[in-house]
Amino acid sequence: MKSRLLFAFAAILWLAVVTGFYYLTHKPFTLEIARSLSLAAWRIAIAGAILSVAGGLGRRILPQPGKAPLFWLSAHAALGLGILGTGILLTGLTFGFNRWFFGILLVALIILLYRDIVNWWVLWRDFPKLWHLGGRLGRIIGLGCILLLGFPLLTALAPPFMFDALVYHLTLPKVYLSAGRIDYQPWLIFWGMPQMIEMLFTWAISLGGIETASILNWGIGVLTLVGLVSWTASRISPRAGWVAAASLLSGFSLVISLGWGYVEWLMMLFGLVTLILLDMWSTGNERKFLLLTGLCTGFAIGTKYTAGVLAICGMGVIFWHFRRVWQNGAIEILWFVFPIFLAVIPWLIKNYLFTDNPFYPLLFPAGAMNEVRLEIYQNQLVFGDWRDAVFLPWQATMFGVHGGDGYSISMGPLLLGFSALGWVGWQKRQKMAKRTLAVAAIFTIIGIVFWAISGRLTFYAIQTRMHMAIFPAIAILSGAGFEGLEWIKLPGVRFGRLAAVVLLLVFGFNLLEVSEYSLRQDALQHLLGLSKPEEYLNGNLGMTNLAFKAINELPEDARVLTLWEPRSLYCTPRCIPDEIVDRWLADRAEYGTSDAILASWRAAGYTHVMVYHTGVNFYWDDPLYQIEDWQTLTDLLASLPVQTDLNQIYTLYALAP
Repeated sequence: MKSRLLFAFAAILWLAVVTGFYYLTHKPFTLEIARSLSLAAWRIAIAGAILSVAGGLGRRILPQPGKAPLFWLSAHAALGLGILGTGILLTGLTFGFNRWFFGILLVALIILLYRDIVNWWVLWRDFPKLWHLGGRLGRIIGLGCILLLGFPLLTALAPPFMFDALVYHLTLPKVYLSAGRIDYQPWLIFWGMPQMIEMLFTWAISLGGIETASILNWGIGVLTLVGLVSWTASRISPRAGWVAAASLLSGFSLVISLGWGYVEWLMMLFGLVTLILLDMWSTGNERKFLLLTGLCTGFAIGTKYTAGVLAICGMGVIFWHFRRVWQNGAIEILWFVFPIFLAVIPWLIKNYLFTDNPFYPLLFPAGAMNEVRLEIYQNQLVFGDWRDAVFLPWQATMFGVHGGDGYSISMGPLLLGFSALGWVGWQKRQKMAKRTLAVAAIFTIIGIVFWAISGRLTFYAIQTRMHMAIFPAIAILSGAGFEGLEWIKLPGVRFGRLAAVVLLLVFGFNLLEVSEYSLRQDALQHLLGLSKPEEYLNGNLGMTNLAFKAINELPEDARVLTLWEPRSLYCTPRCIPDEIVDRWLADRAEYGTSDAILASWRAAGYTHVMVYHTGVNFYWDDPLYQIEDWQTLTDLLASLPVQTDLNQIYTLYALAP
């Protein structure tokens, strides 16, 4: 026996020695690849730790998982993220913070919530069951979801370059960390918008760098999808659950936005949890669910104002539930509205303390938003015409193009196609499924009406991403619509098979489009250390990144005013952006002549001005501009020495008199 053990040990040692010496001379990867992969692993670990702490905190508040445990993964995380984001806001406004604070906070919460975090992770054990119950179609969709999720993760692991992330979603966290607290930033009016996701991004960036924020957003998206599949499966059917996820992920923009430092997936997470908690409340009238629903709704509003539609949806569900005794509904609405108020009020107080306008930069002039700027921002021509209100779902689906005018998002055909059929087979459904679909229908109808009306009132409200809090409700109806088609029986025709073919065809097309888009970004090469961050940004931002570089090469005390360029993440604090592209019109209205405008810039401490000529060309025919505005600009620039000319796309001028 001893001789066998000795032989086995010697054999293993021999293999280890041979393998080790082989790779001393045949290195499988370079130091750059090892460094890049290690950094990516660290950033994923930080984002995962923040989500785990949020999940553990949410479980501490609402410990009973009940049915559909994978949904409770999402519900616990949503509650925890909302509480943590609000806590970071209050801390930043009072005591301040730094990287040490965030590191200690993360470790302390992991220790304090250790058991809750472990129990939260244990809920994942239900996933194989959900995978199996979905049948062959469900497993195909699940595999497709995994593949689709992989591509935006590659994007998230690379330096961010999407527009709004560079304007404010990631710029504000960078500024807060540099200042060590949350102070008023008059140069960026988006400081006044709700910033739930920016608070969480600040935490992630402090420990893992700017890319960690995008990874955190990706994790939030995964939790949203898991919760959607789980709850739809428990209330309708497992196959319907997977179809609901496929309907969301058939939209090109919805998939790739998982890799951005944006807010829409957190909105959808709060929207999903709000819907399901209301559904649970309608089953047993437990007020704890109503209170938590209001809290999640408030957290959603703290993420983006347009998520306030969830409050209207919630009141609609309550009145529907008490439609025979409406007085009771009025009482329950108070229980629903009070936690909304508690969750939203910190953001309004922050704005009021610094600008005297709780809704800054909206509604009325305050702070850096004077009358001229407010007029420009709030009174732009709305997109489209009456058809974009009456036929909104069709218009948004068919004419919503990624990066295009108006809706600006490609949402795929399945949400519209299947959700419109959610009523099919209504009589065959169980009472629980009918209740869930009724709640989802109320959310969808109210949400679309709100979208249609607001889209005719303001330019920005027509954008699809402003209303994505209701998309989980539409996805649930989509899952039901697919299942309803399977119940239609005609001789020789299997509608379920036809629906499955359409679904897989659309899903396959989107997988092809997303993979091609991701590979063109060279995100995989960056992950493997084959391209440096600067090269990656040059490839994806082009001349814009060279403009940032030109600004950063100026002396540290330089202050550069950028015109027609709202992005500033990579040149802060040297650059002051034209965040809503109104600086020239506002200065023209206030100072008039080119000499007076120049004098005001110099008095404000600007040493240079950079003009984005592509932006100038874009706005050349805009009705807000008059020929005198352009002539004054020409005269002003002609009087300034050119310091750097970037192929007539960007020009950097010196302002020294």
